[in-house]
Amino acid sequence: MPSADYPFRVVLNRQVVQLAVNDYLAHMEYDNFKASIDDEDYHDTCLSVWKSMLMYGEQHRRGDL
Repeated sequence: MPSADYPFRVVLNRQVVQLAVNDYLAHMEYDNFKASIDDEDYHDTCLSVWKSMLMYGEQHRRGDL
């Protein structure tokens, strides 16, 4: 979908996703997600999101809401 804001889309049964996420969490072996990302482009993309969420969270930490 050239006009989409993400490159892929999938339709899955909710229970299939639940089992996959549960299995992933049960077998996680890292304690720091940020440090576990080997793909530099993906890490940079995640860093951009983390920075945005840090700025968004400032109002909550200050109690401005």
